Amino acid sequence: MKNFLLFIAAMLCYVASAAQTESKHMTFKGVPIDGTLEECVSRLEKVGFTHLWTDDGTAMLQGDFAGYKECKIDVFTCSNSKVYGIGIEFPIQNDWTSLEANYQHLKNMLIAKYNKPFECTEGFQGDISPKDNIDKLLRLKRGECTYKTSFITSDGYVILTLGHNDLGACGVVLLYADGVNAIDMFANTIIDLSAVGWR
Repeated sequence: MKNFLLFIAAMLCYVASAAQTESKHMTFKGVPIDGTLEECVSRLEKVGFTHLWTDDGTAMLQGDFAGYKECKIDVFTCSNSKVYGIGIEFPIQNDWTSLEANYQHLKNMLIAKYNKPFECTEGFQGDISPKDNIDKLLRLKRGECTYKTSFITSDGYVILTLGHNDLGACGVVLLYADGVNAIDMFANTIIDLSAVGWR
């Protein structure tokens, strides 16, 4: 967690320097990652997402994204009620081959859009390599696997990762964070998807 926070701090410093010259907000599907939760949810509904619920500064919607059906779309707010991030939970996968294929496909799409990643870490913890795909999936569920690719833009940052939820289901998770609003909330909040149960 300490390394993750240092990484986020470095990215926010970079984005902050870019934001000083211009206060443009990152967008998701043409929707600015800014404004109140209600405003952002309304804009996302207008581009085709279905609102499922809102609770304690977080909203969840559902819809298709990047060629994947029925993704969950999480909208996160700062302590000042401004939206700072949008997370996408791609469909759950029960086998490592499909999970890794989805991750690599999305990673290639992001590289085509944002160029070279700021950081890319893909591997397993421990002295012994996984013996097969079942072992790889088990290690992901135990938190012994890191697949993460991060991009910095002038408007914010994008993080693609493999994750698992509290029920042990695994999937690809993508986070878009607005540079200006993420800086505003960084002092009090860890930027991740733990609000909706992903690790």
